Amino acid sequence: MNFMEHSSRLDISLSDINGPLRLSLSGGLTLESSKALTAALDRGIHPAACPDLVLDLQGAENIEPAGLAALQLYLTQVRQALGLPEPAVEFPALPLEEAKVLP
Repeated sequence: MNFMEHSSRLDISLSDINGPLRLSLSGGLTLESSKALTAALDRGIHPAACPDLVLDLQGAENIEPAGLAALQLYLTQVRQALGLPEPAVEFPALPLEEAKVLP
């Protein structure tokens, strides 16, 4: 799924039949893009209902707190209604300051 108007891209992947379903977001996560993402998830295969779900934000260039909160609330509400746990969330690594890196 590609959301060019919000500069976000959502890829849905399954590593193997027994592995978790991975929702990988690249670009920006804003309140507006989270609305587009949740609308697309509701229309699609409804991956939020998958028992093992990983929300991968490692490719996100910008994560606004309101957008993240809206997306997490959506996923939590869908999953709680089905008796499923909250999804795992993978955040981008924080850049290290060069002065603090050991040789």
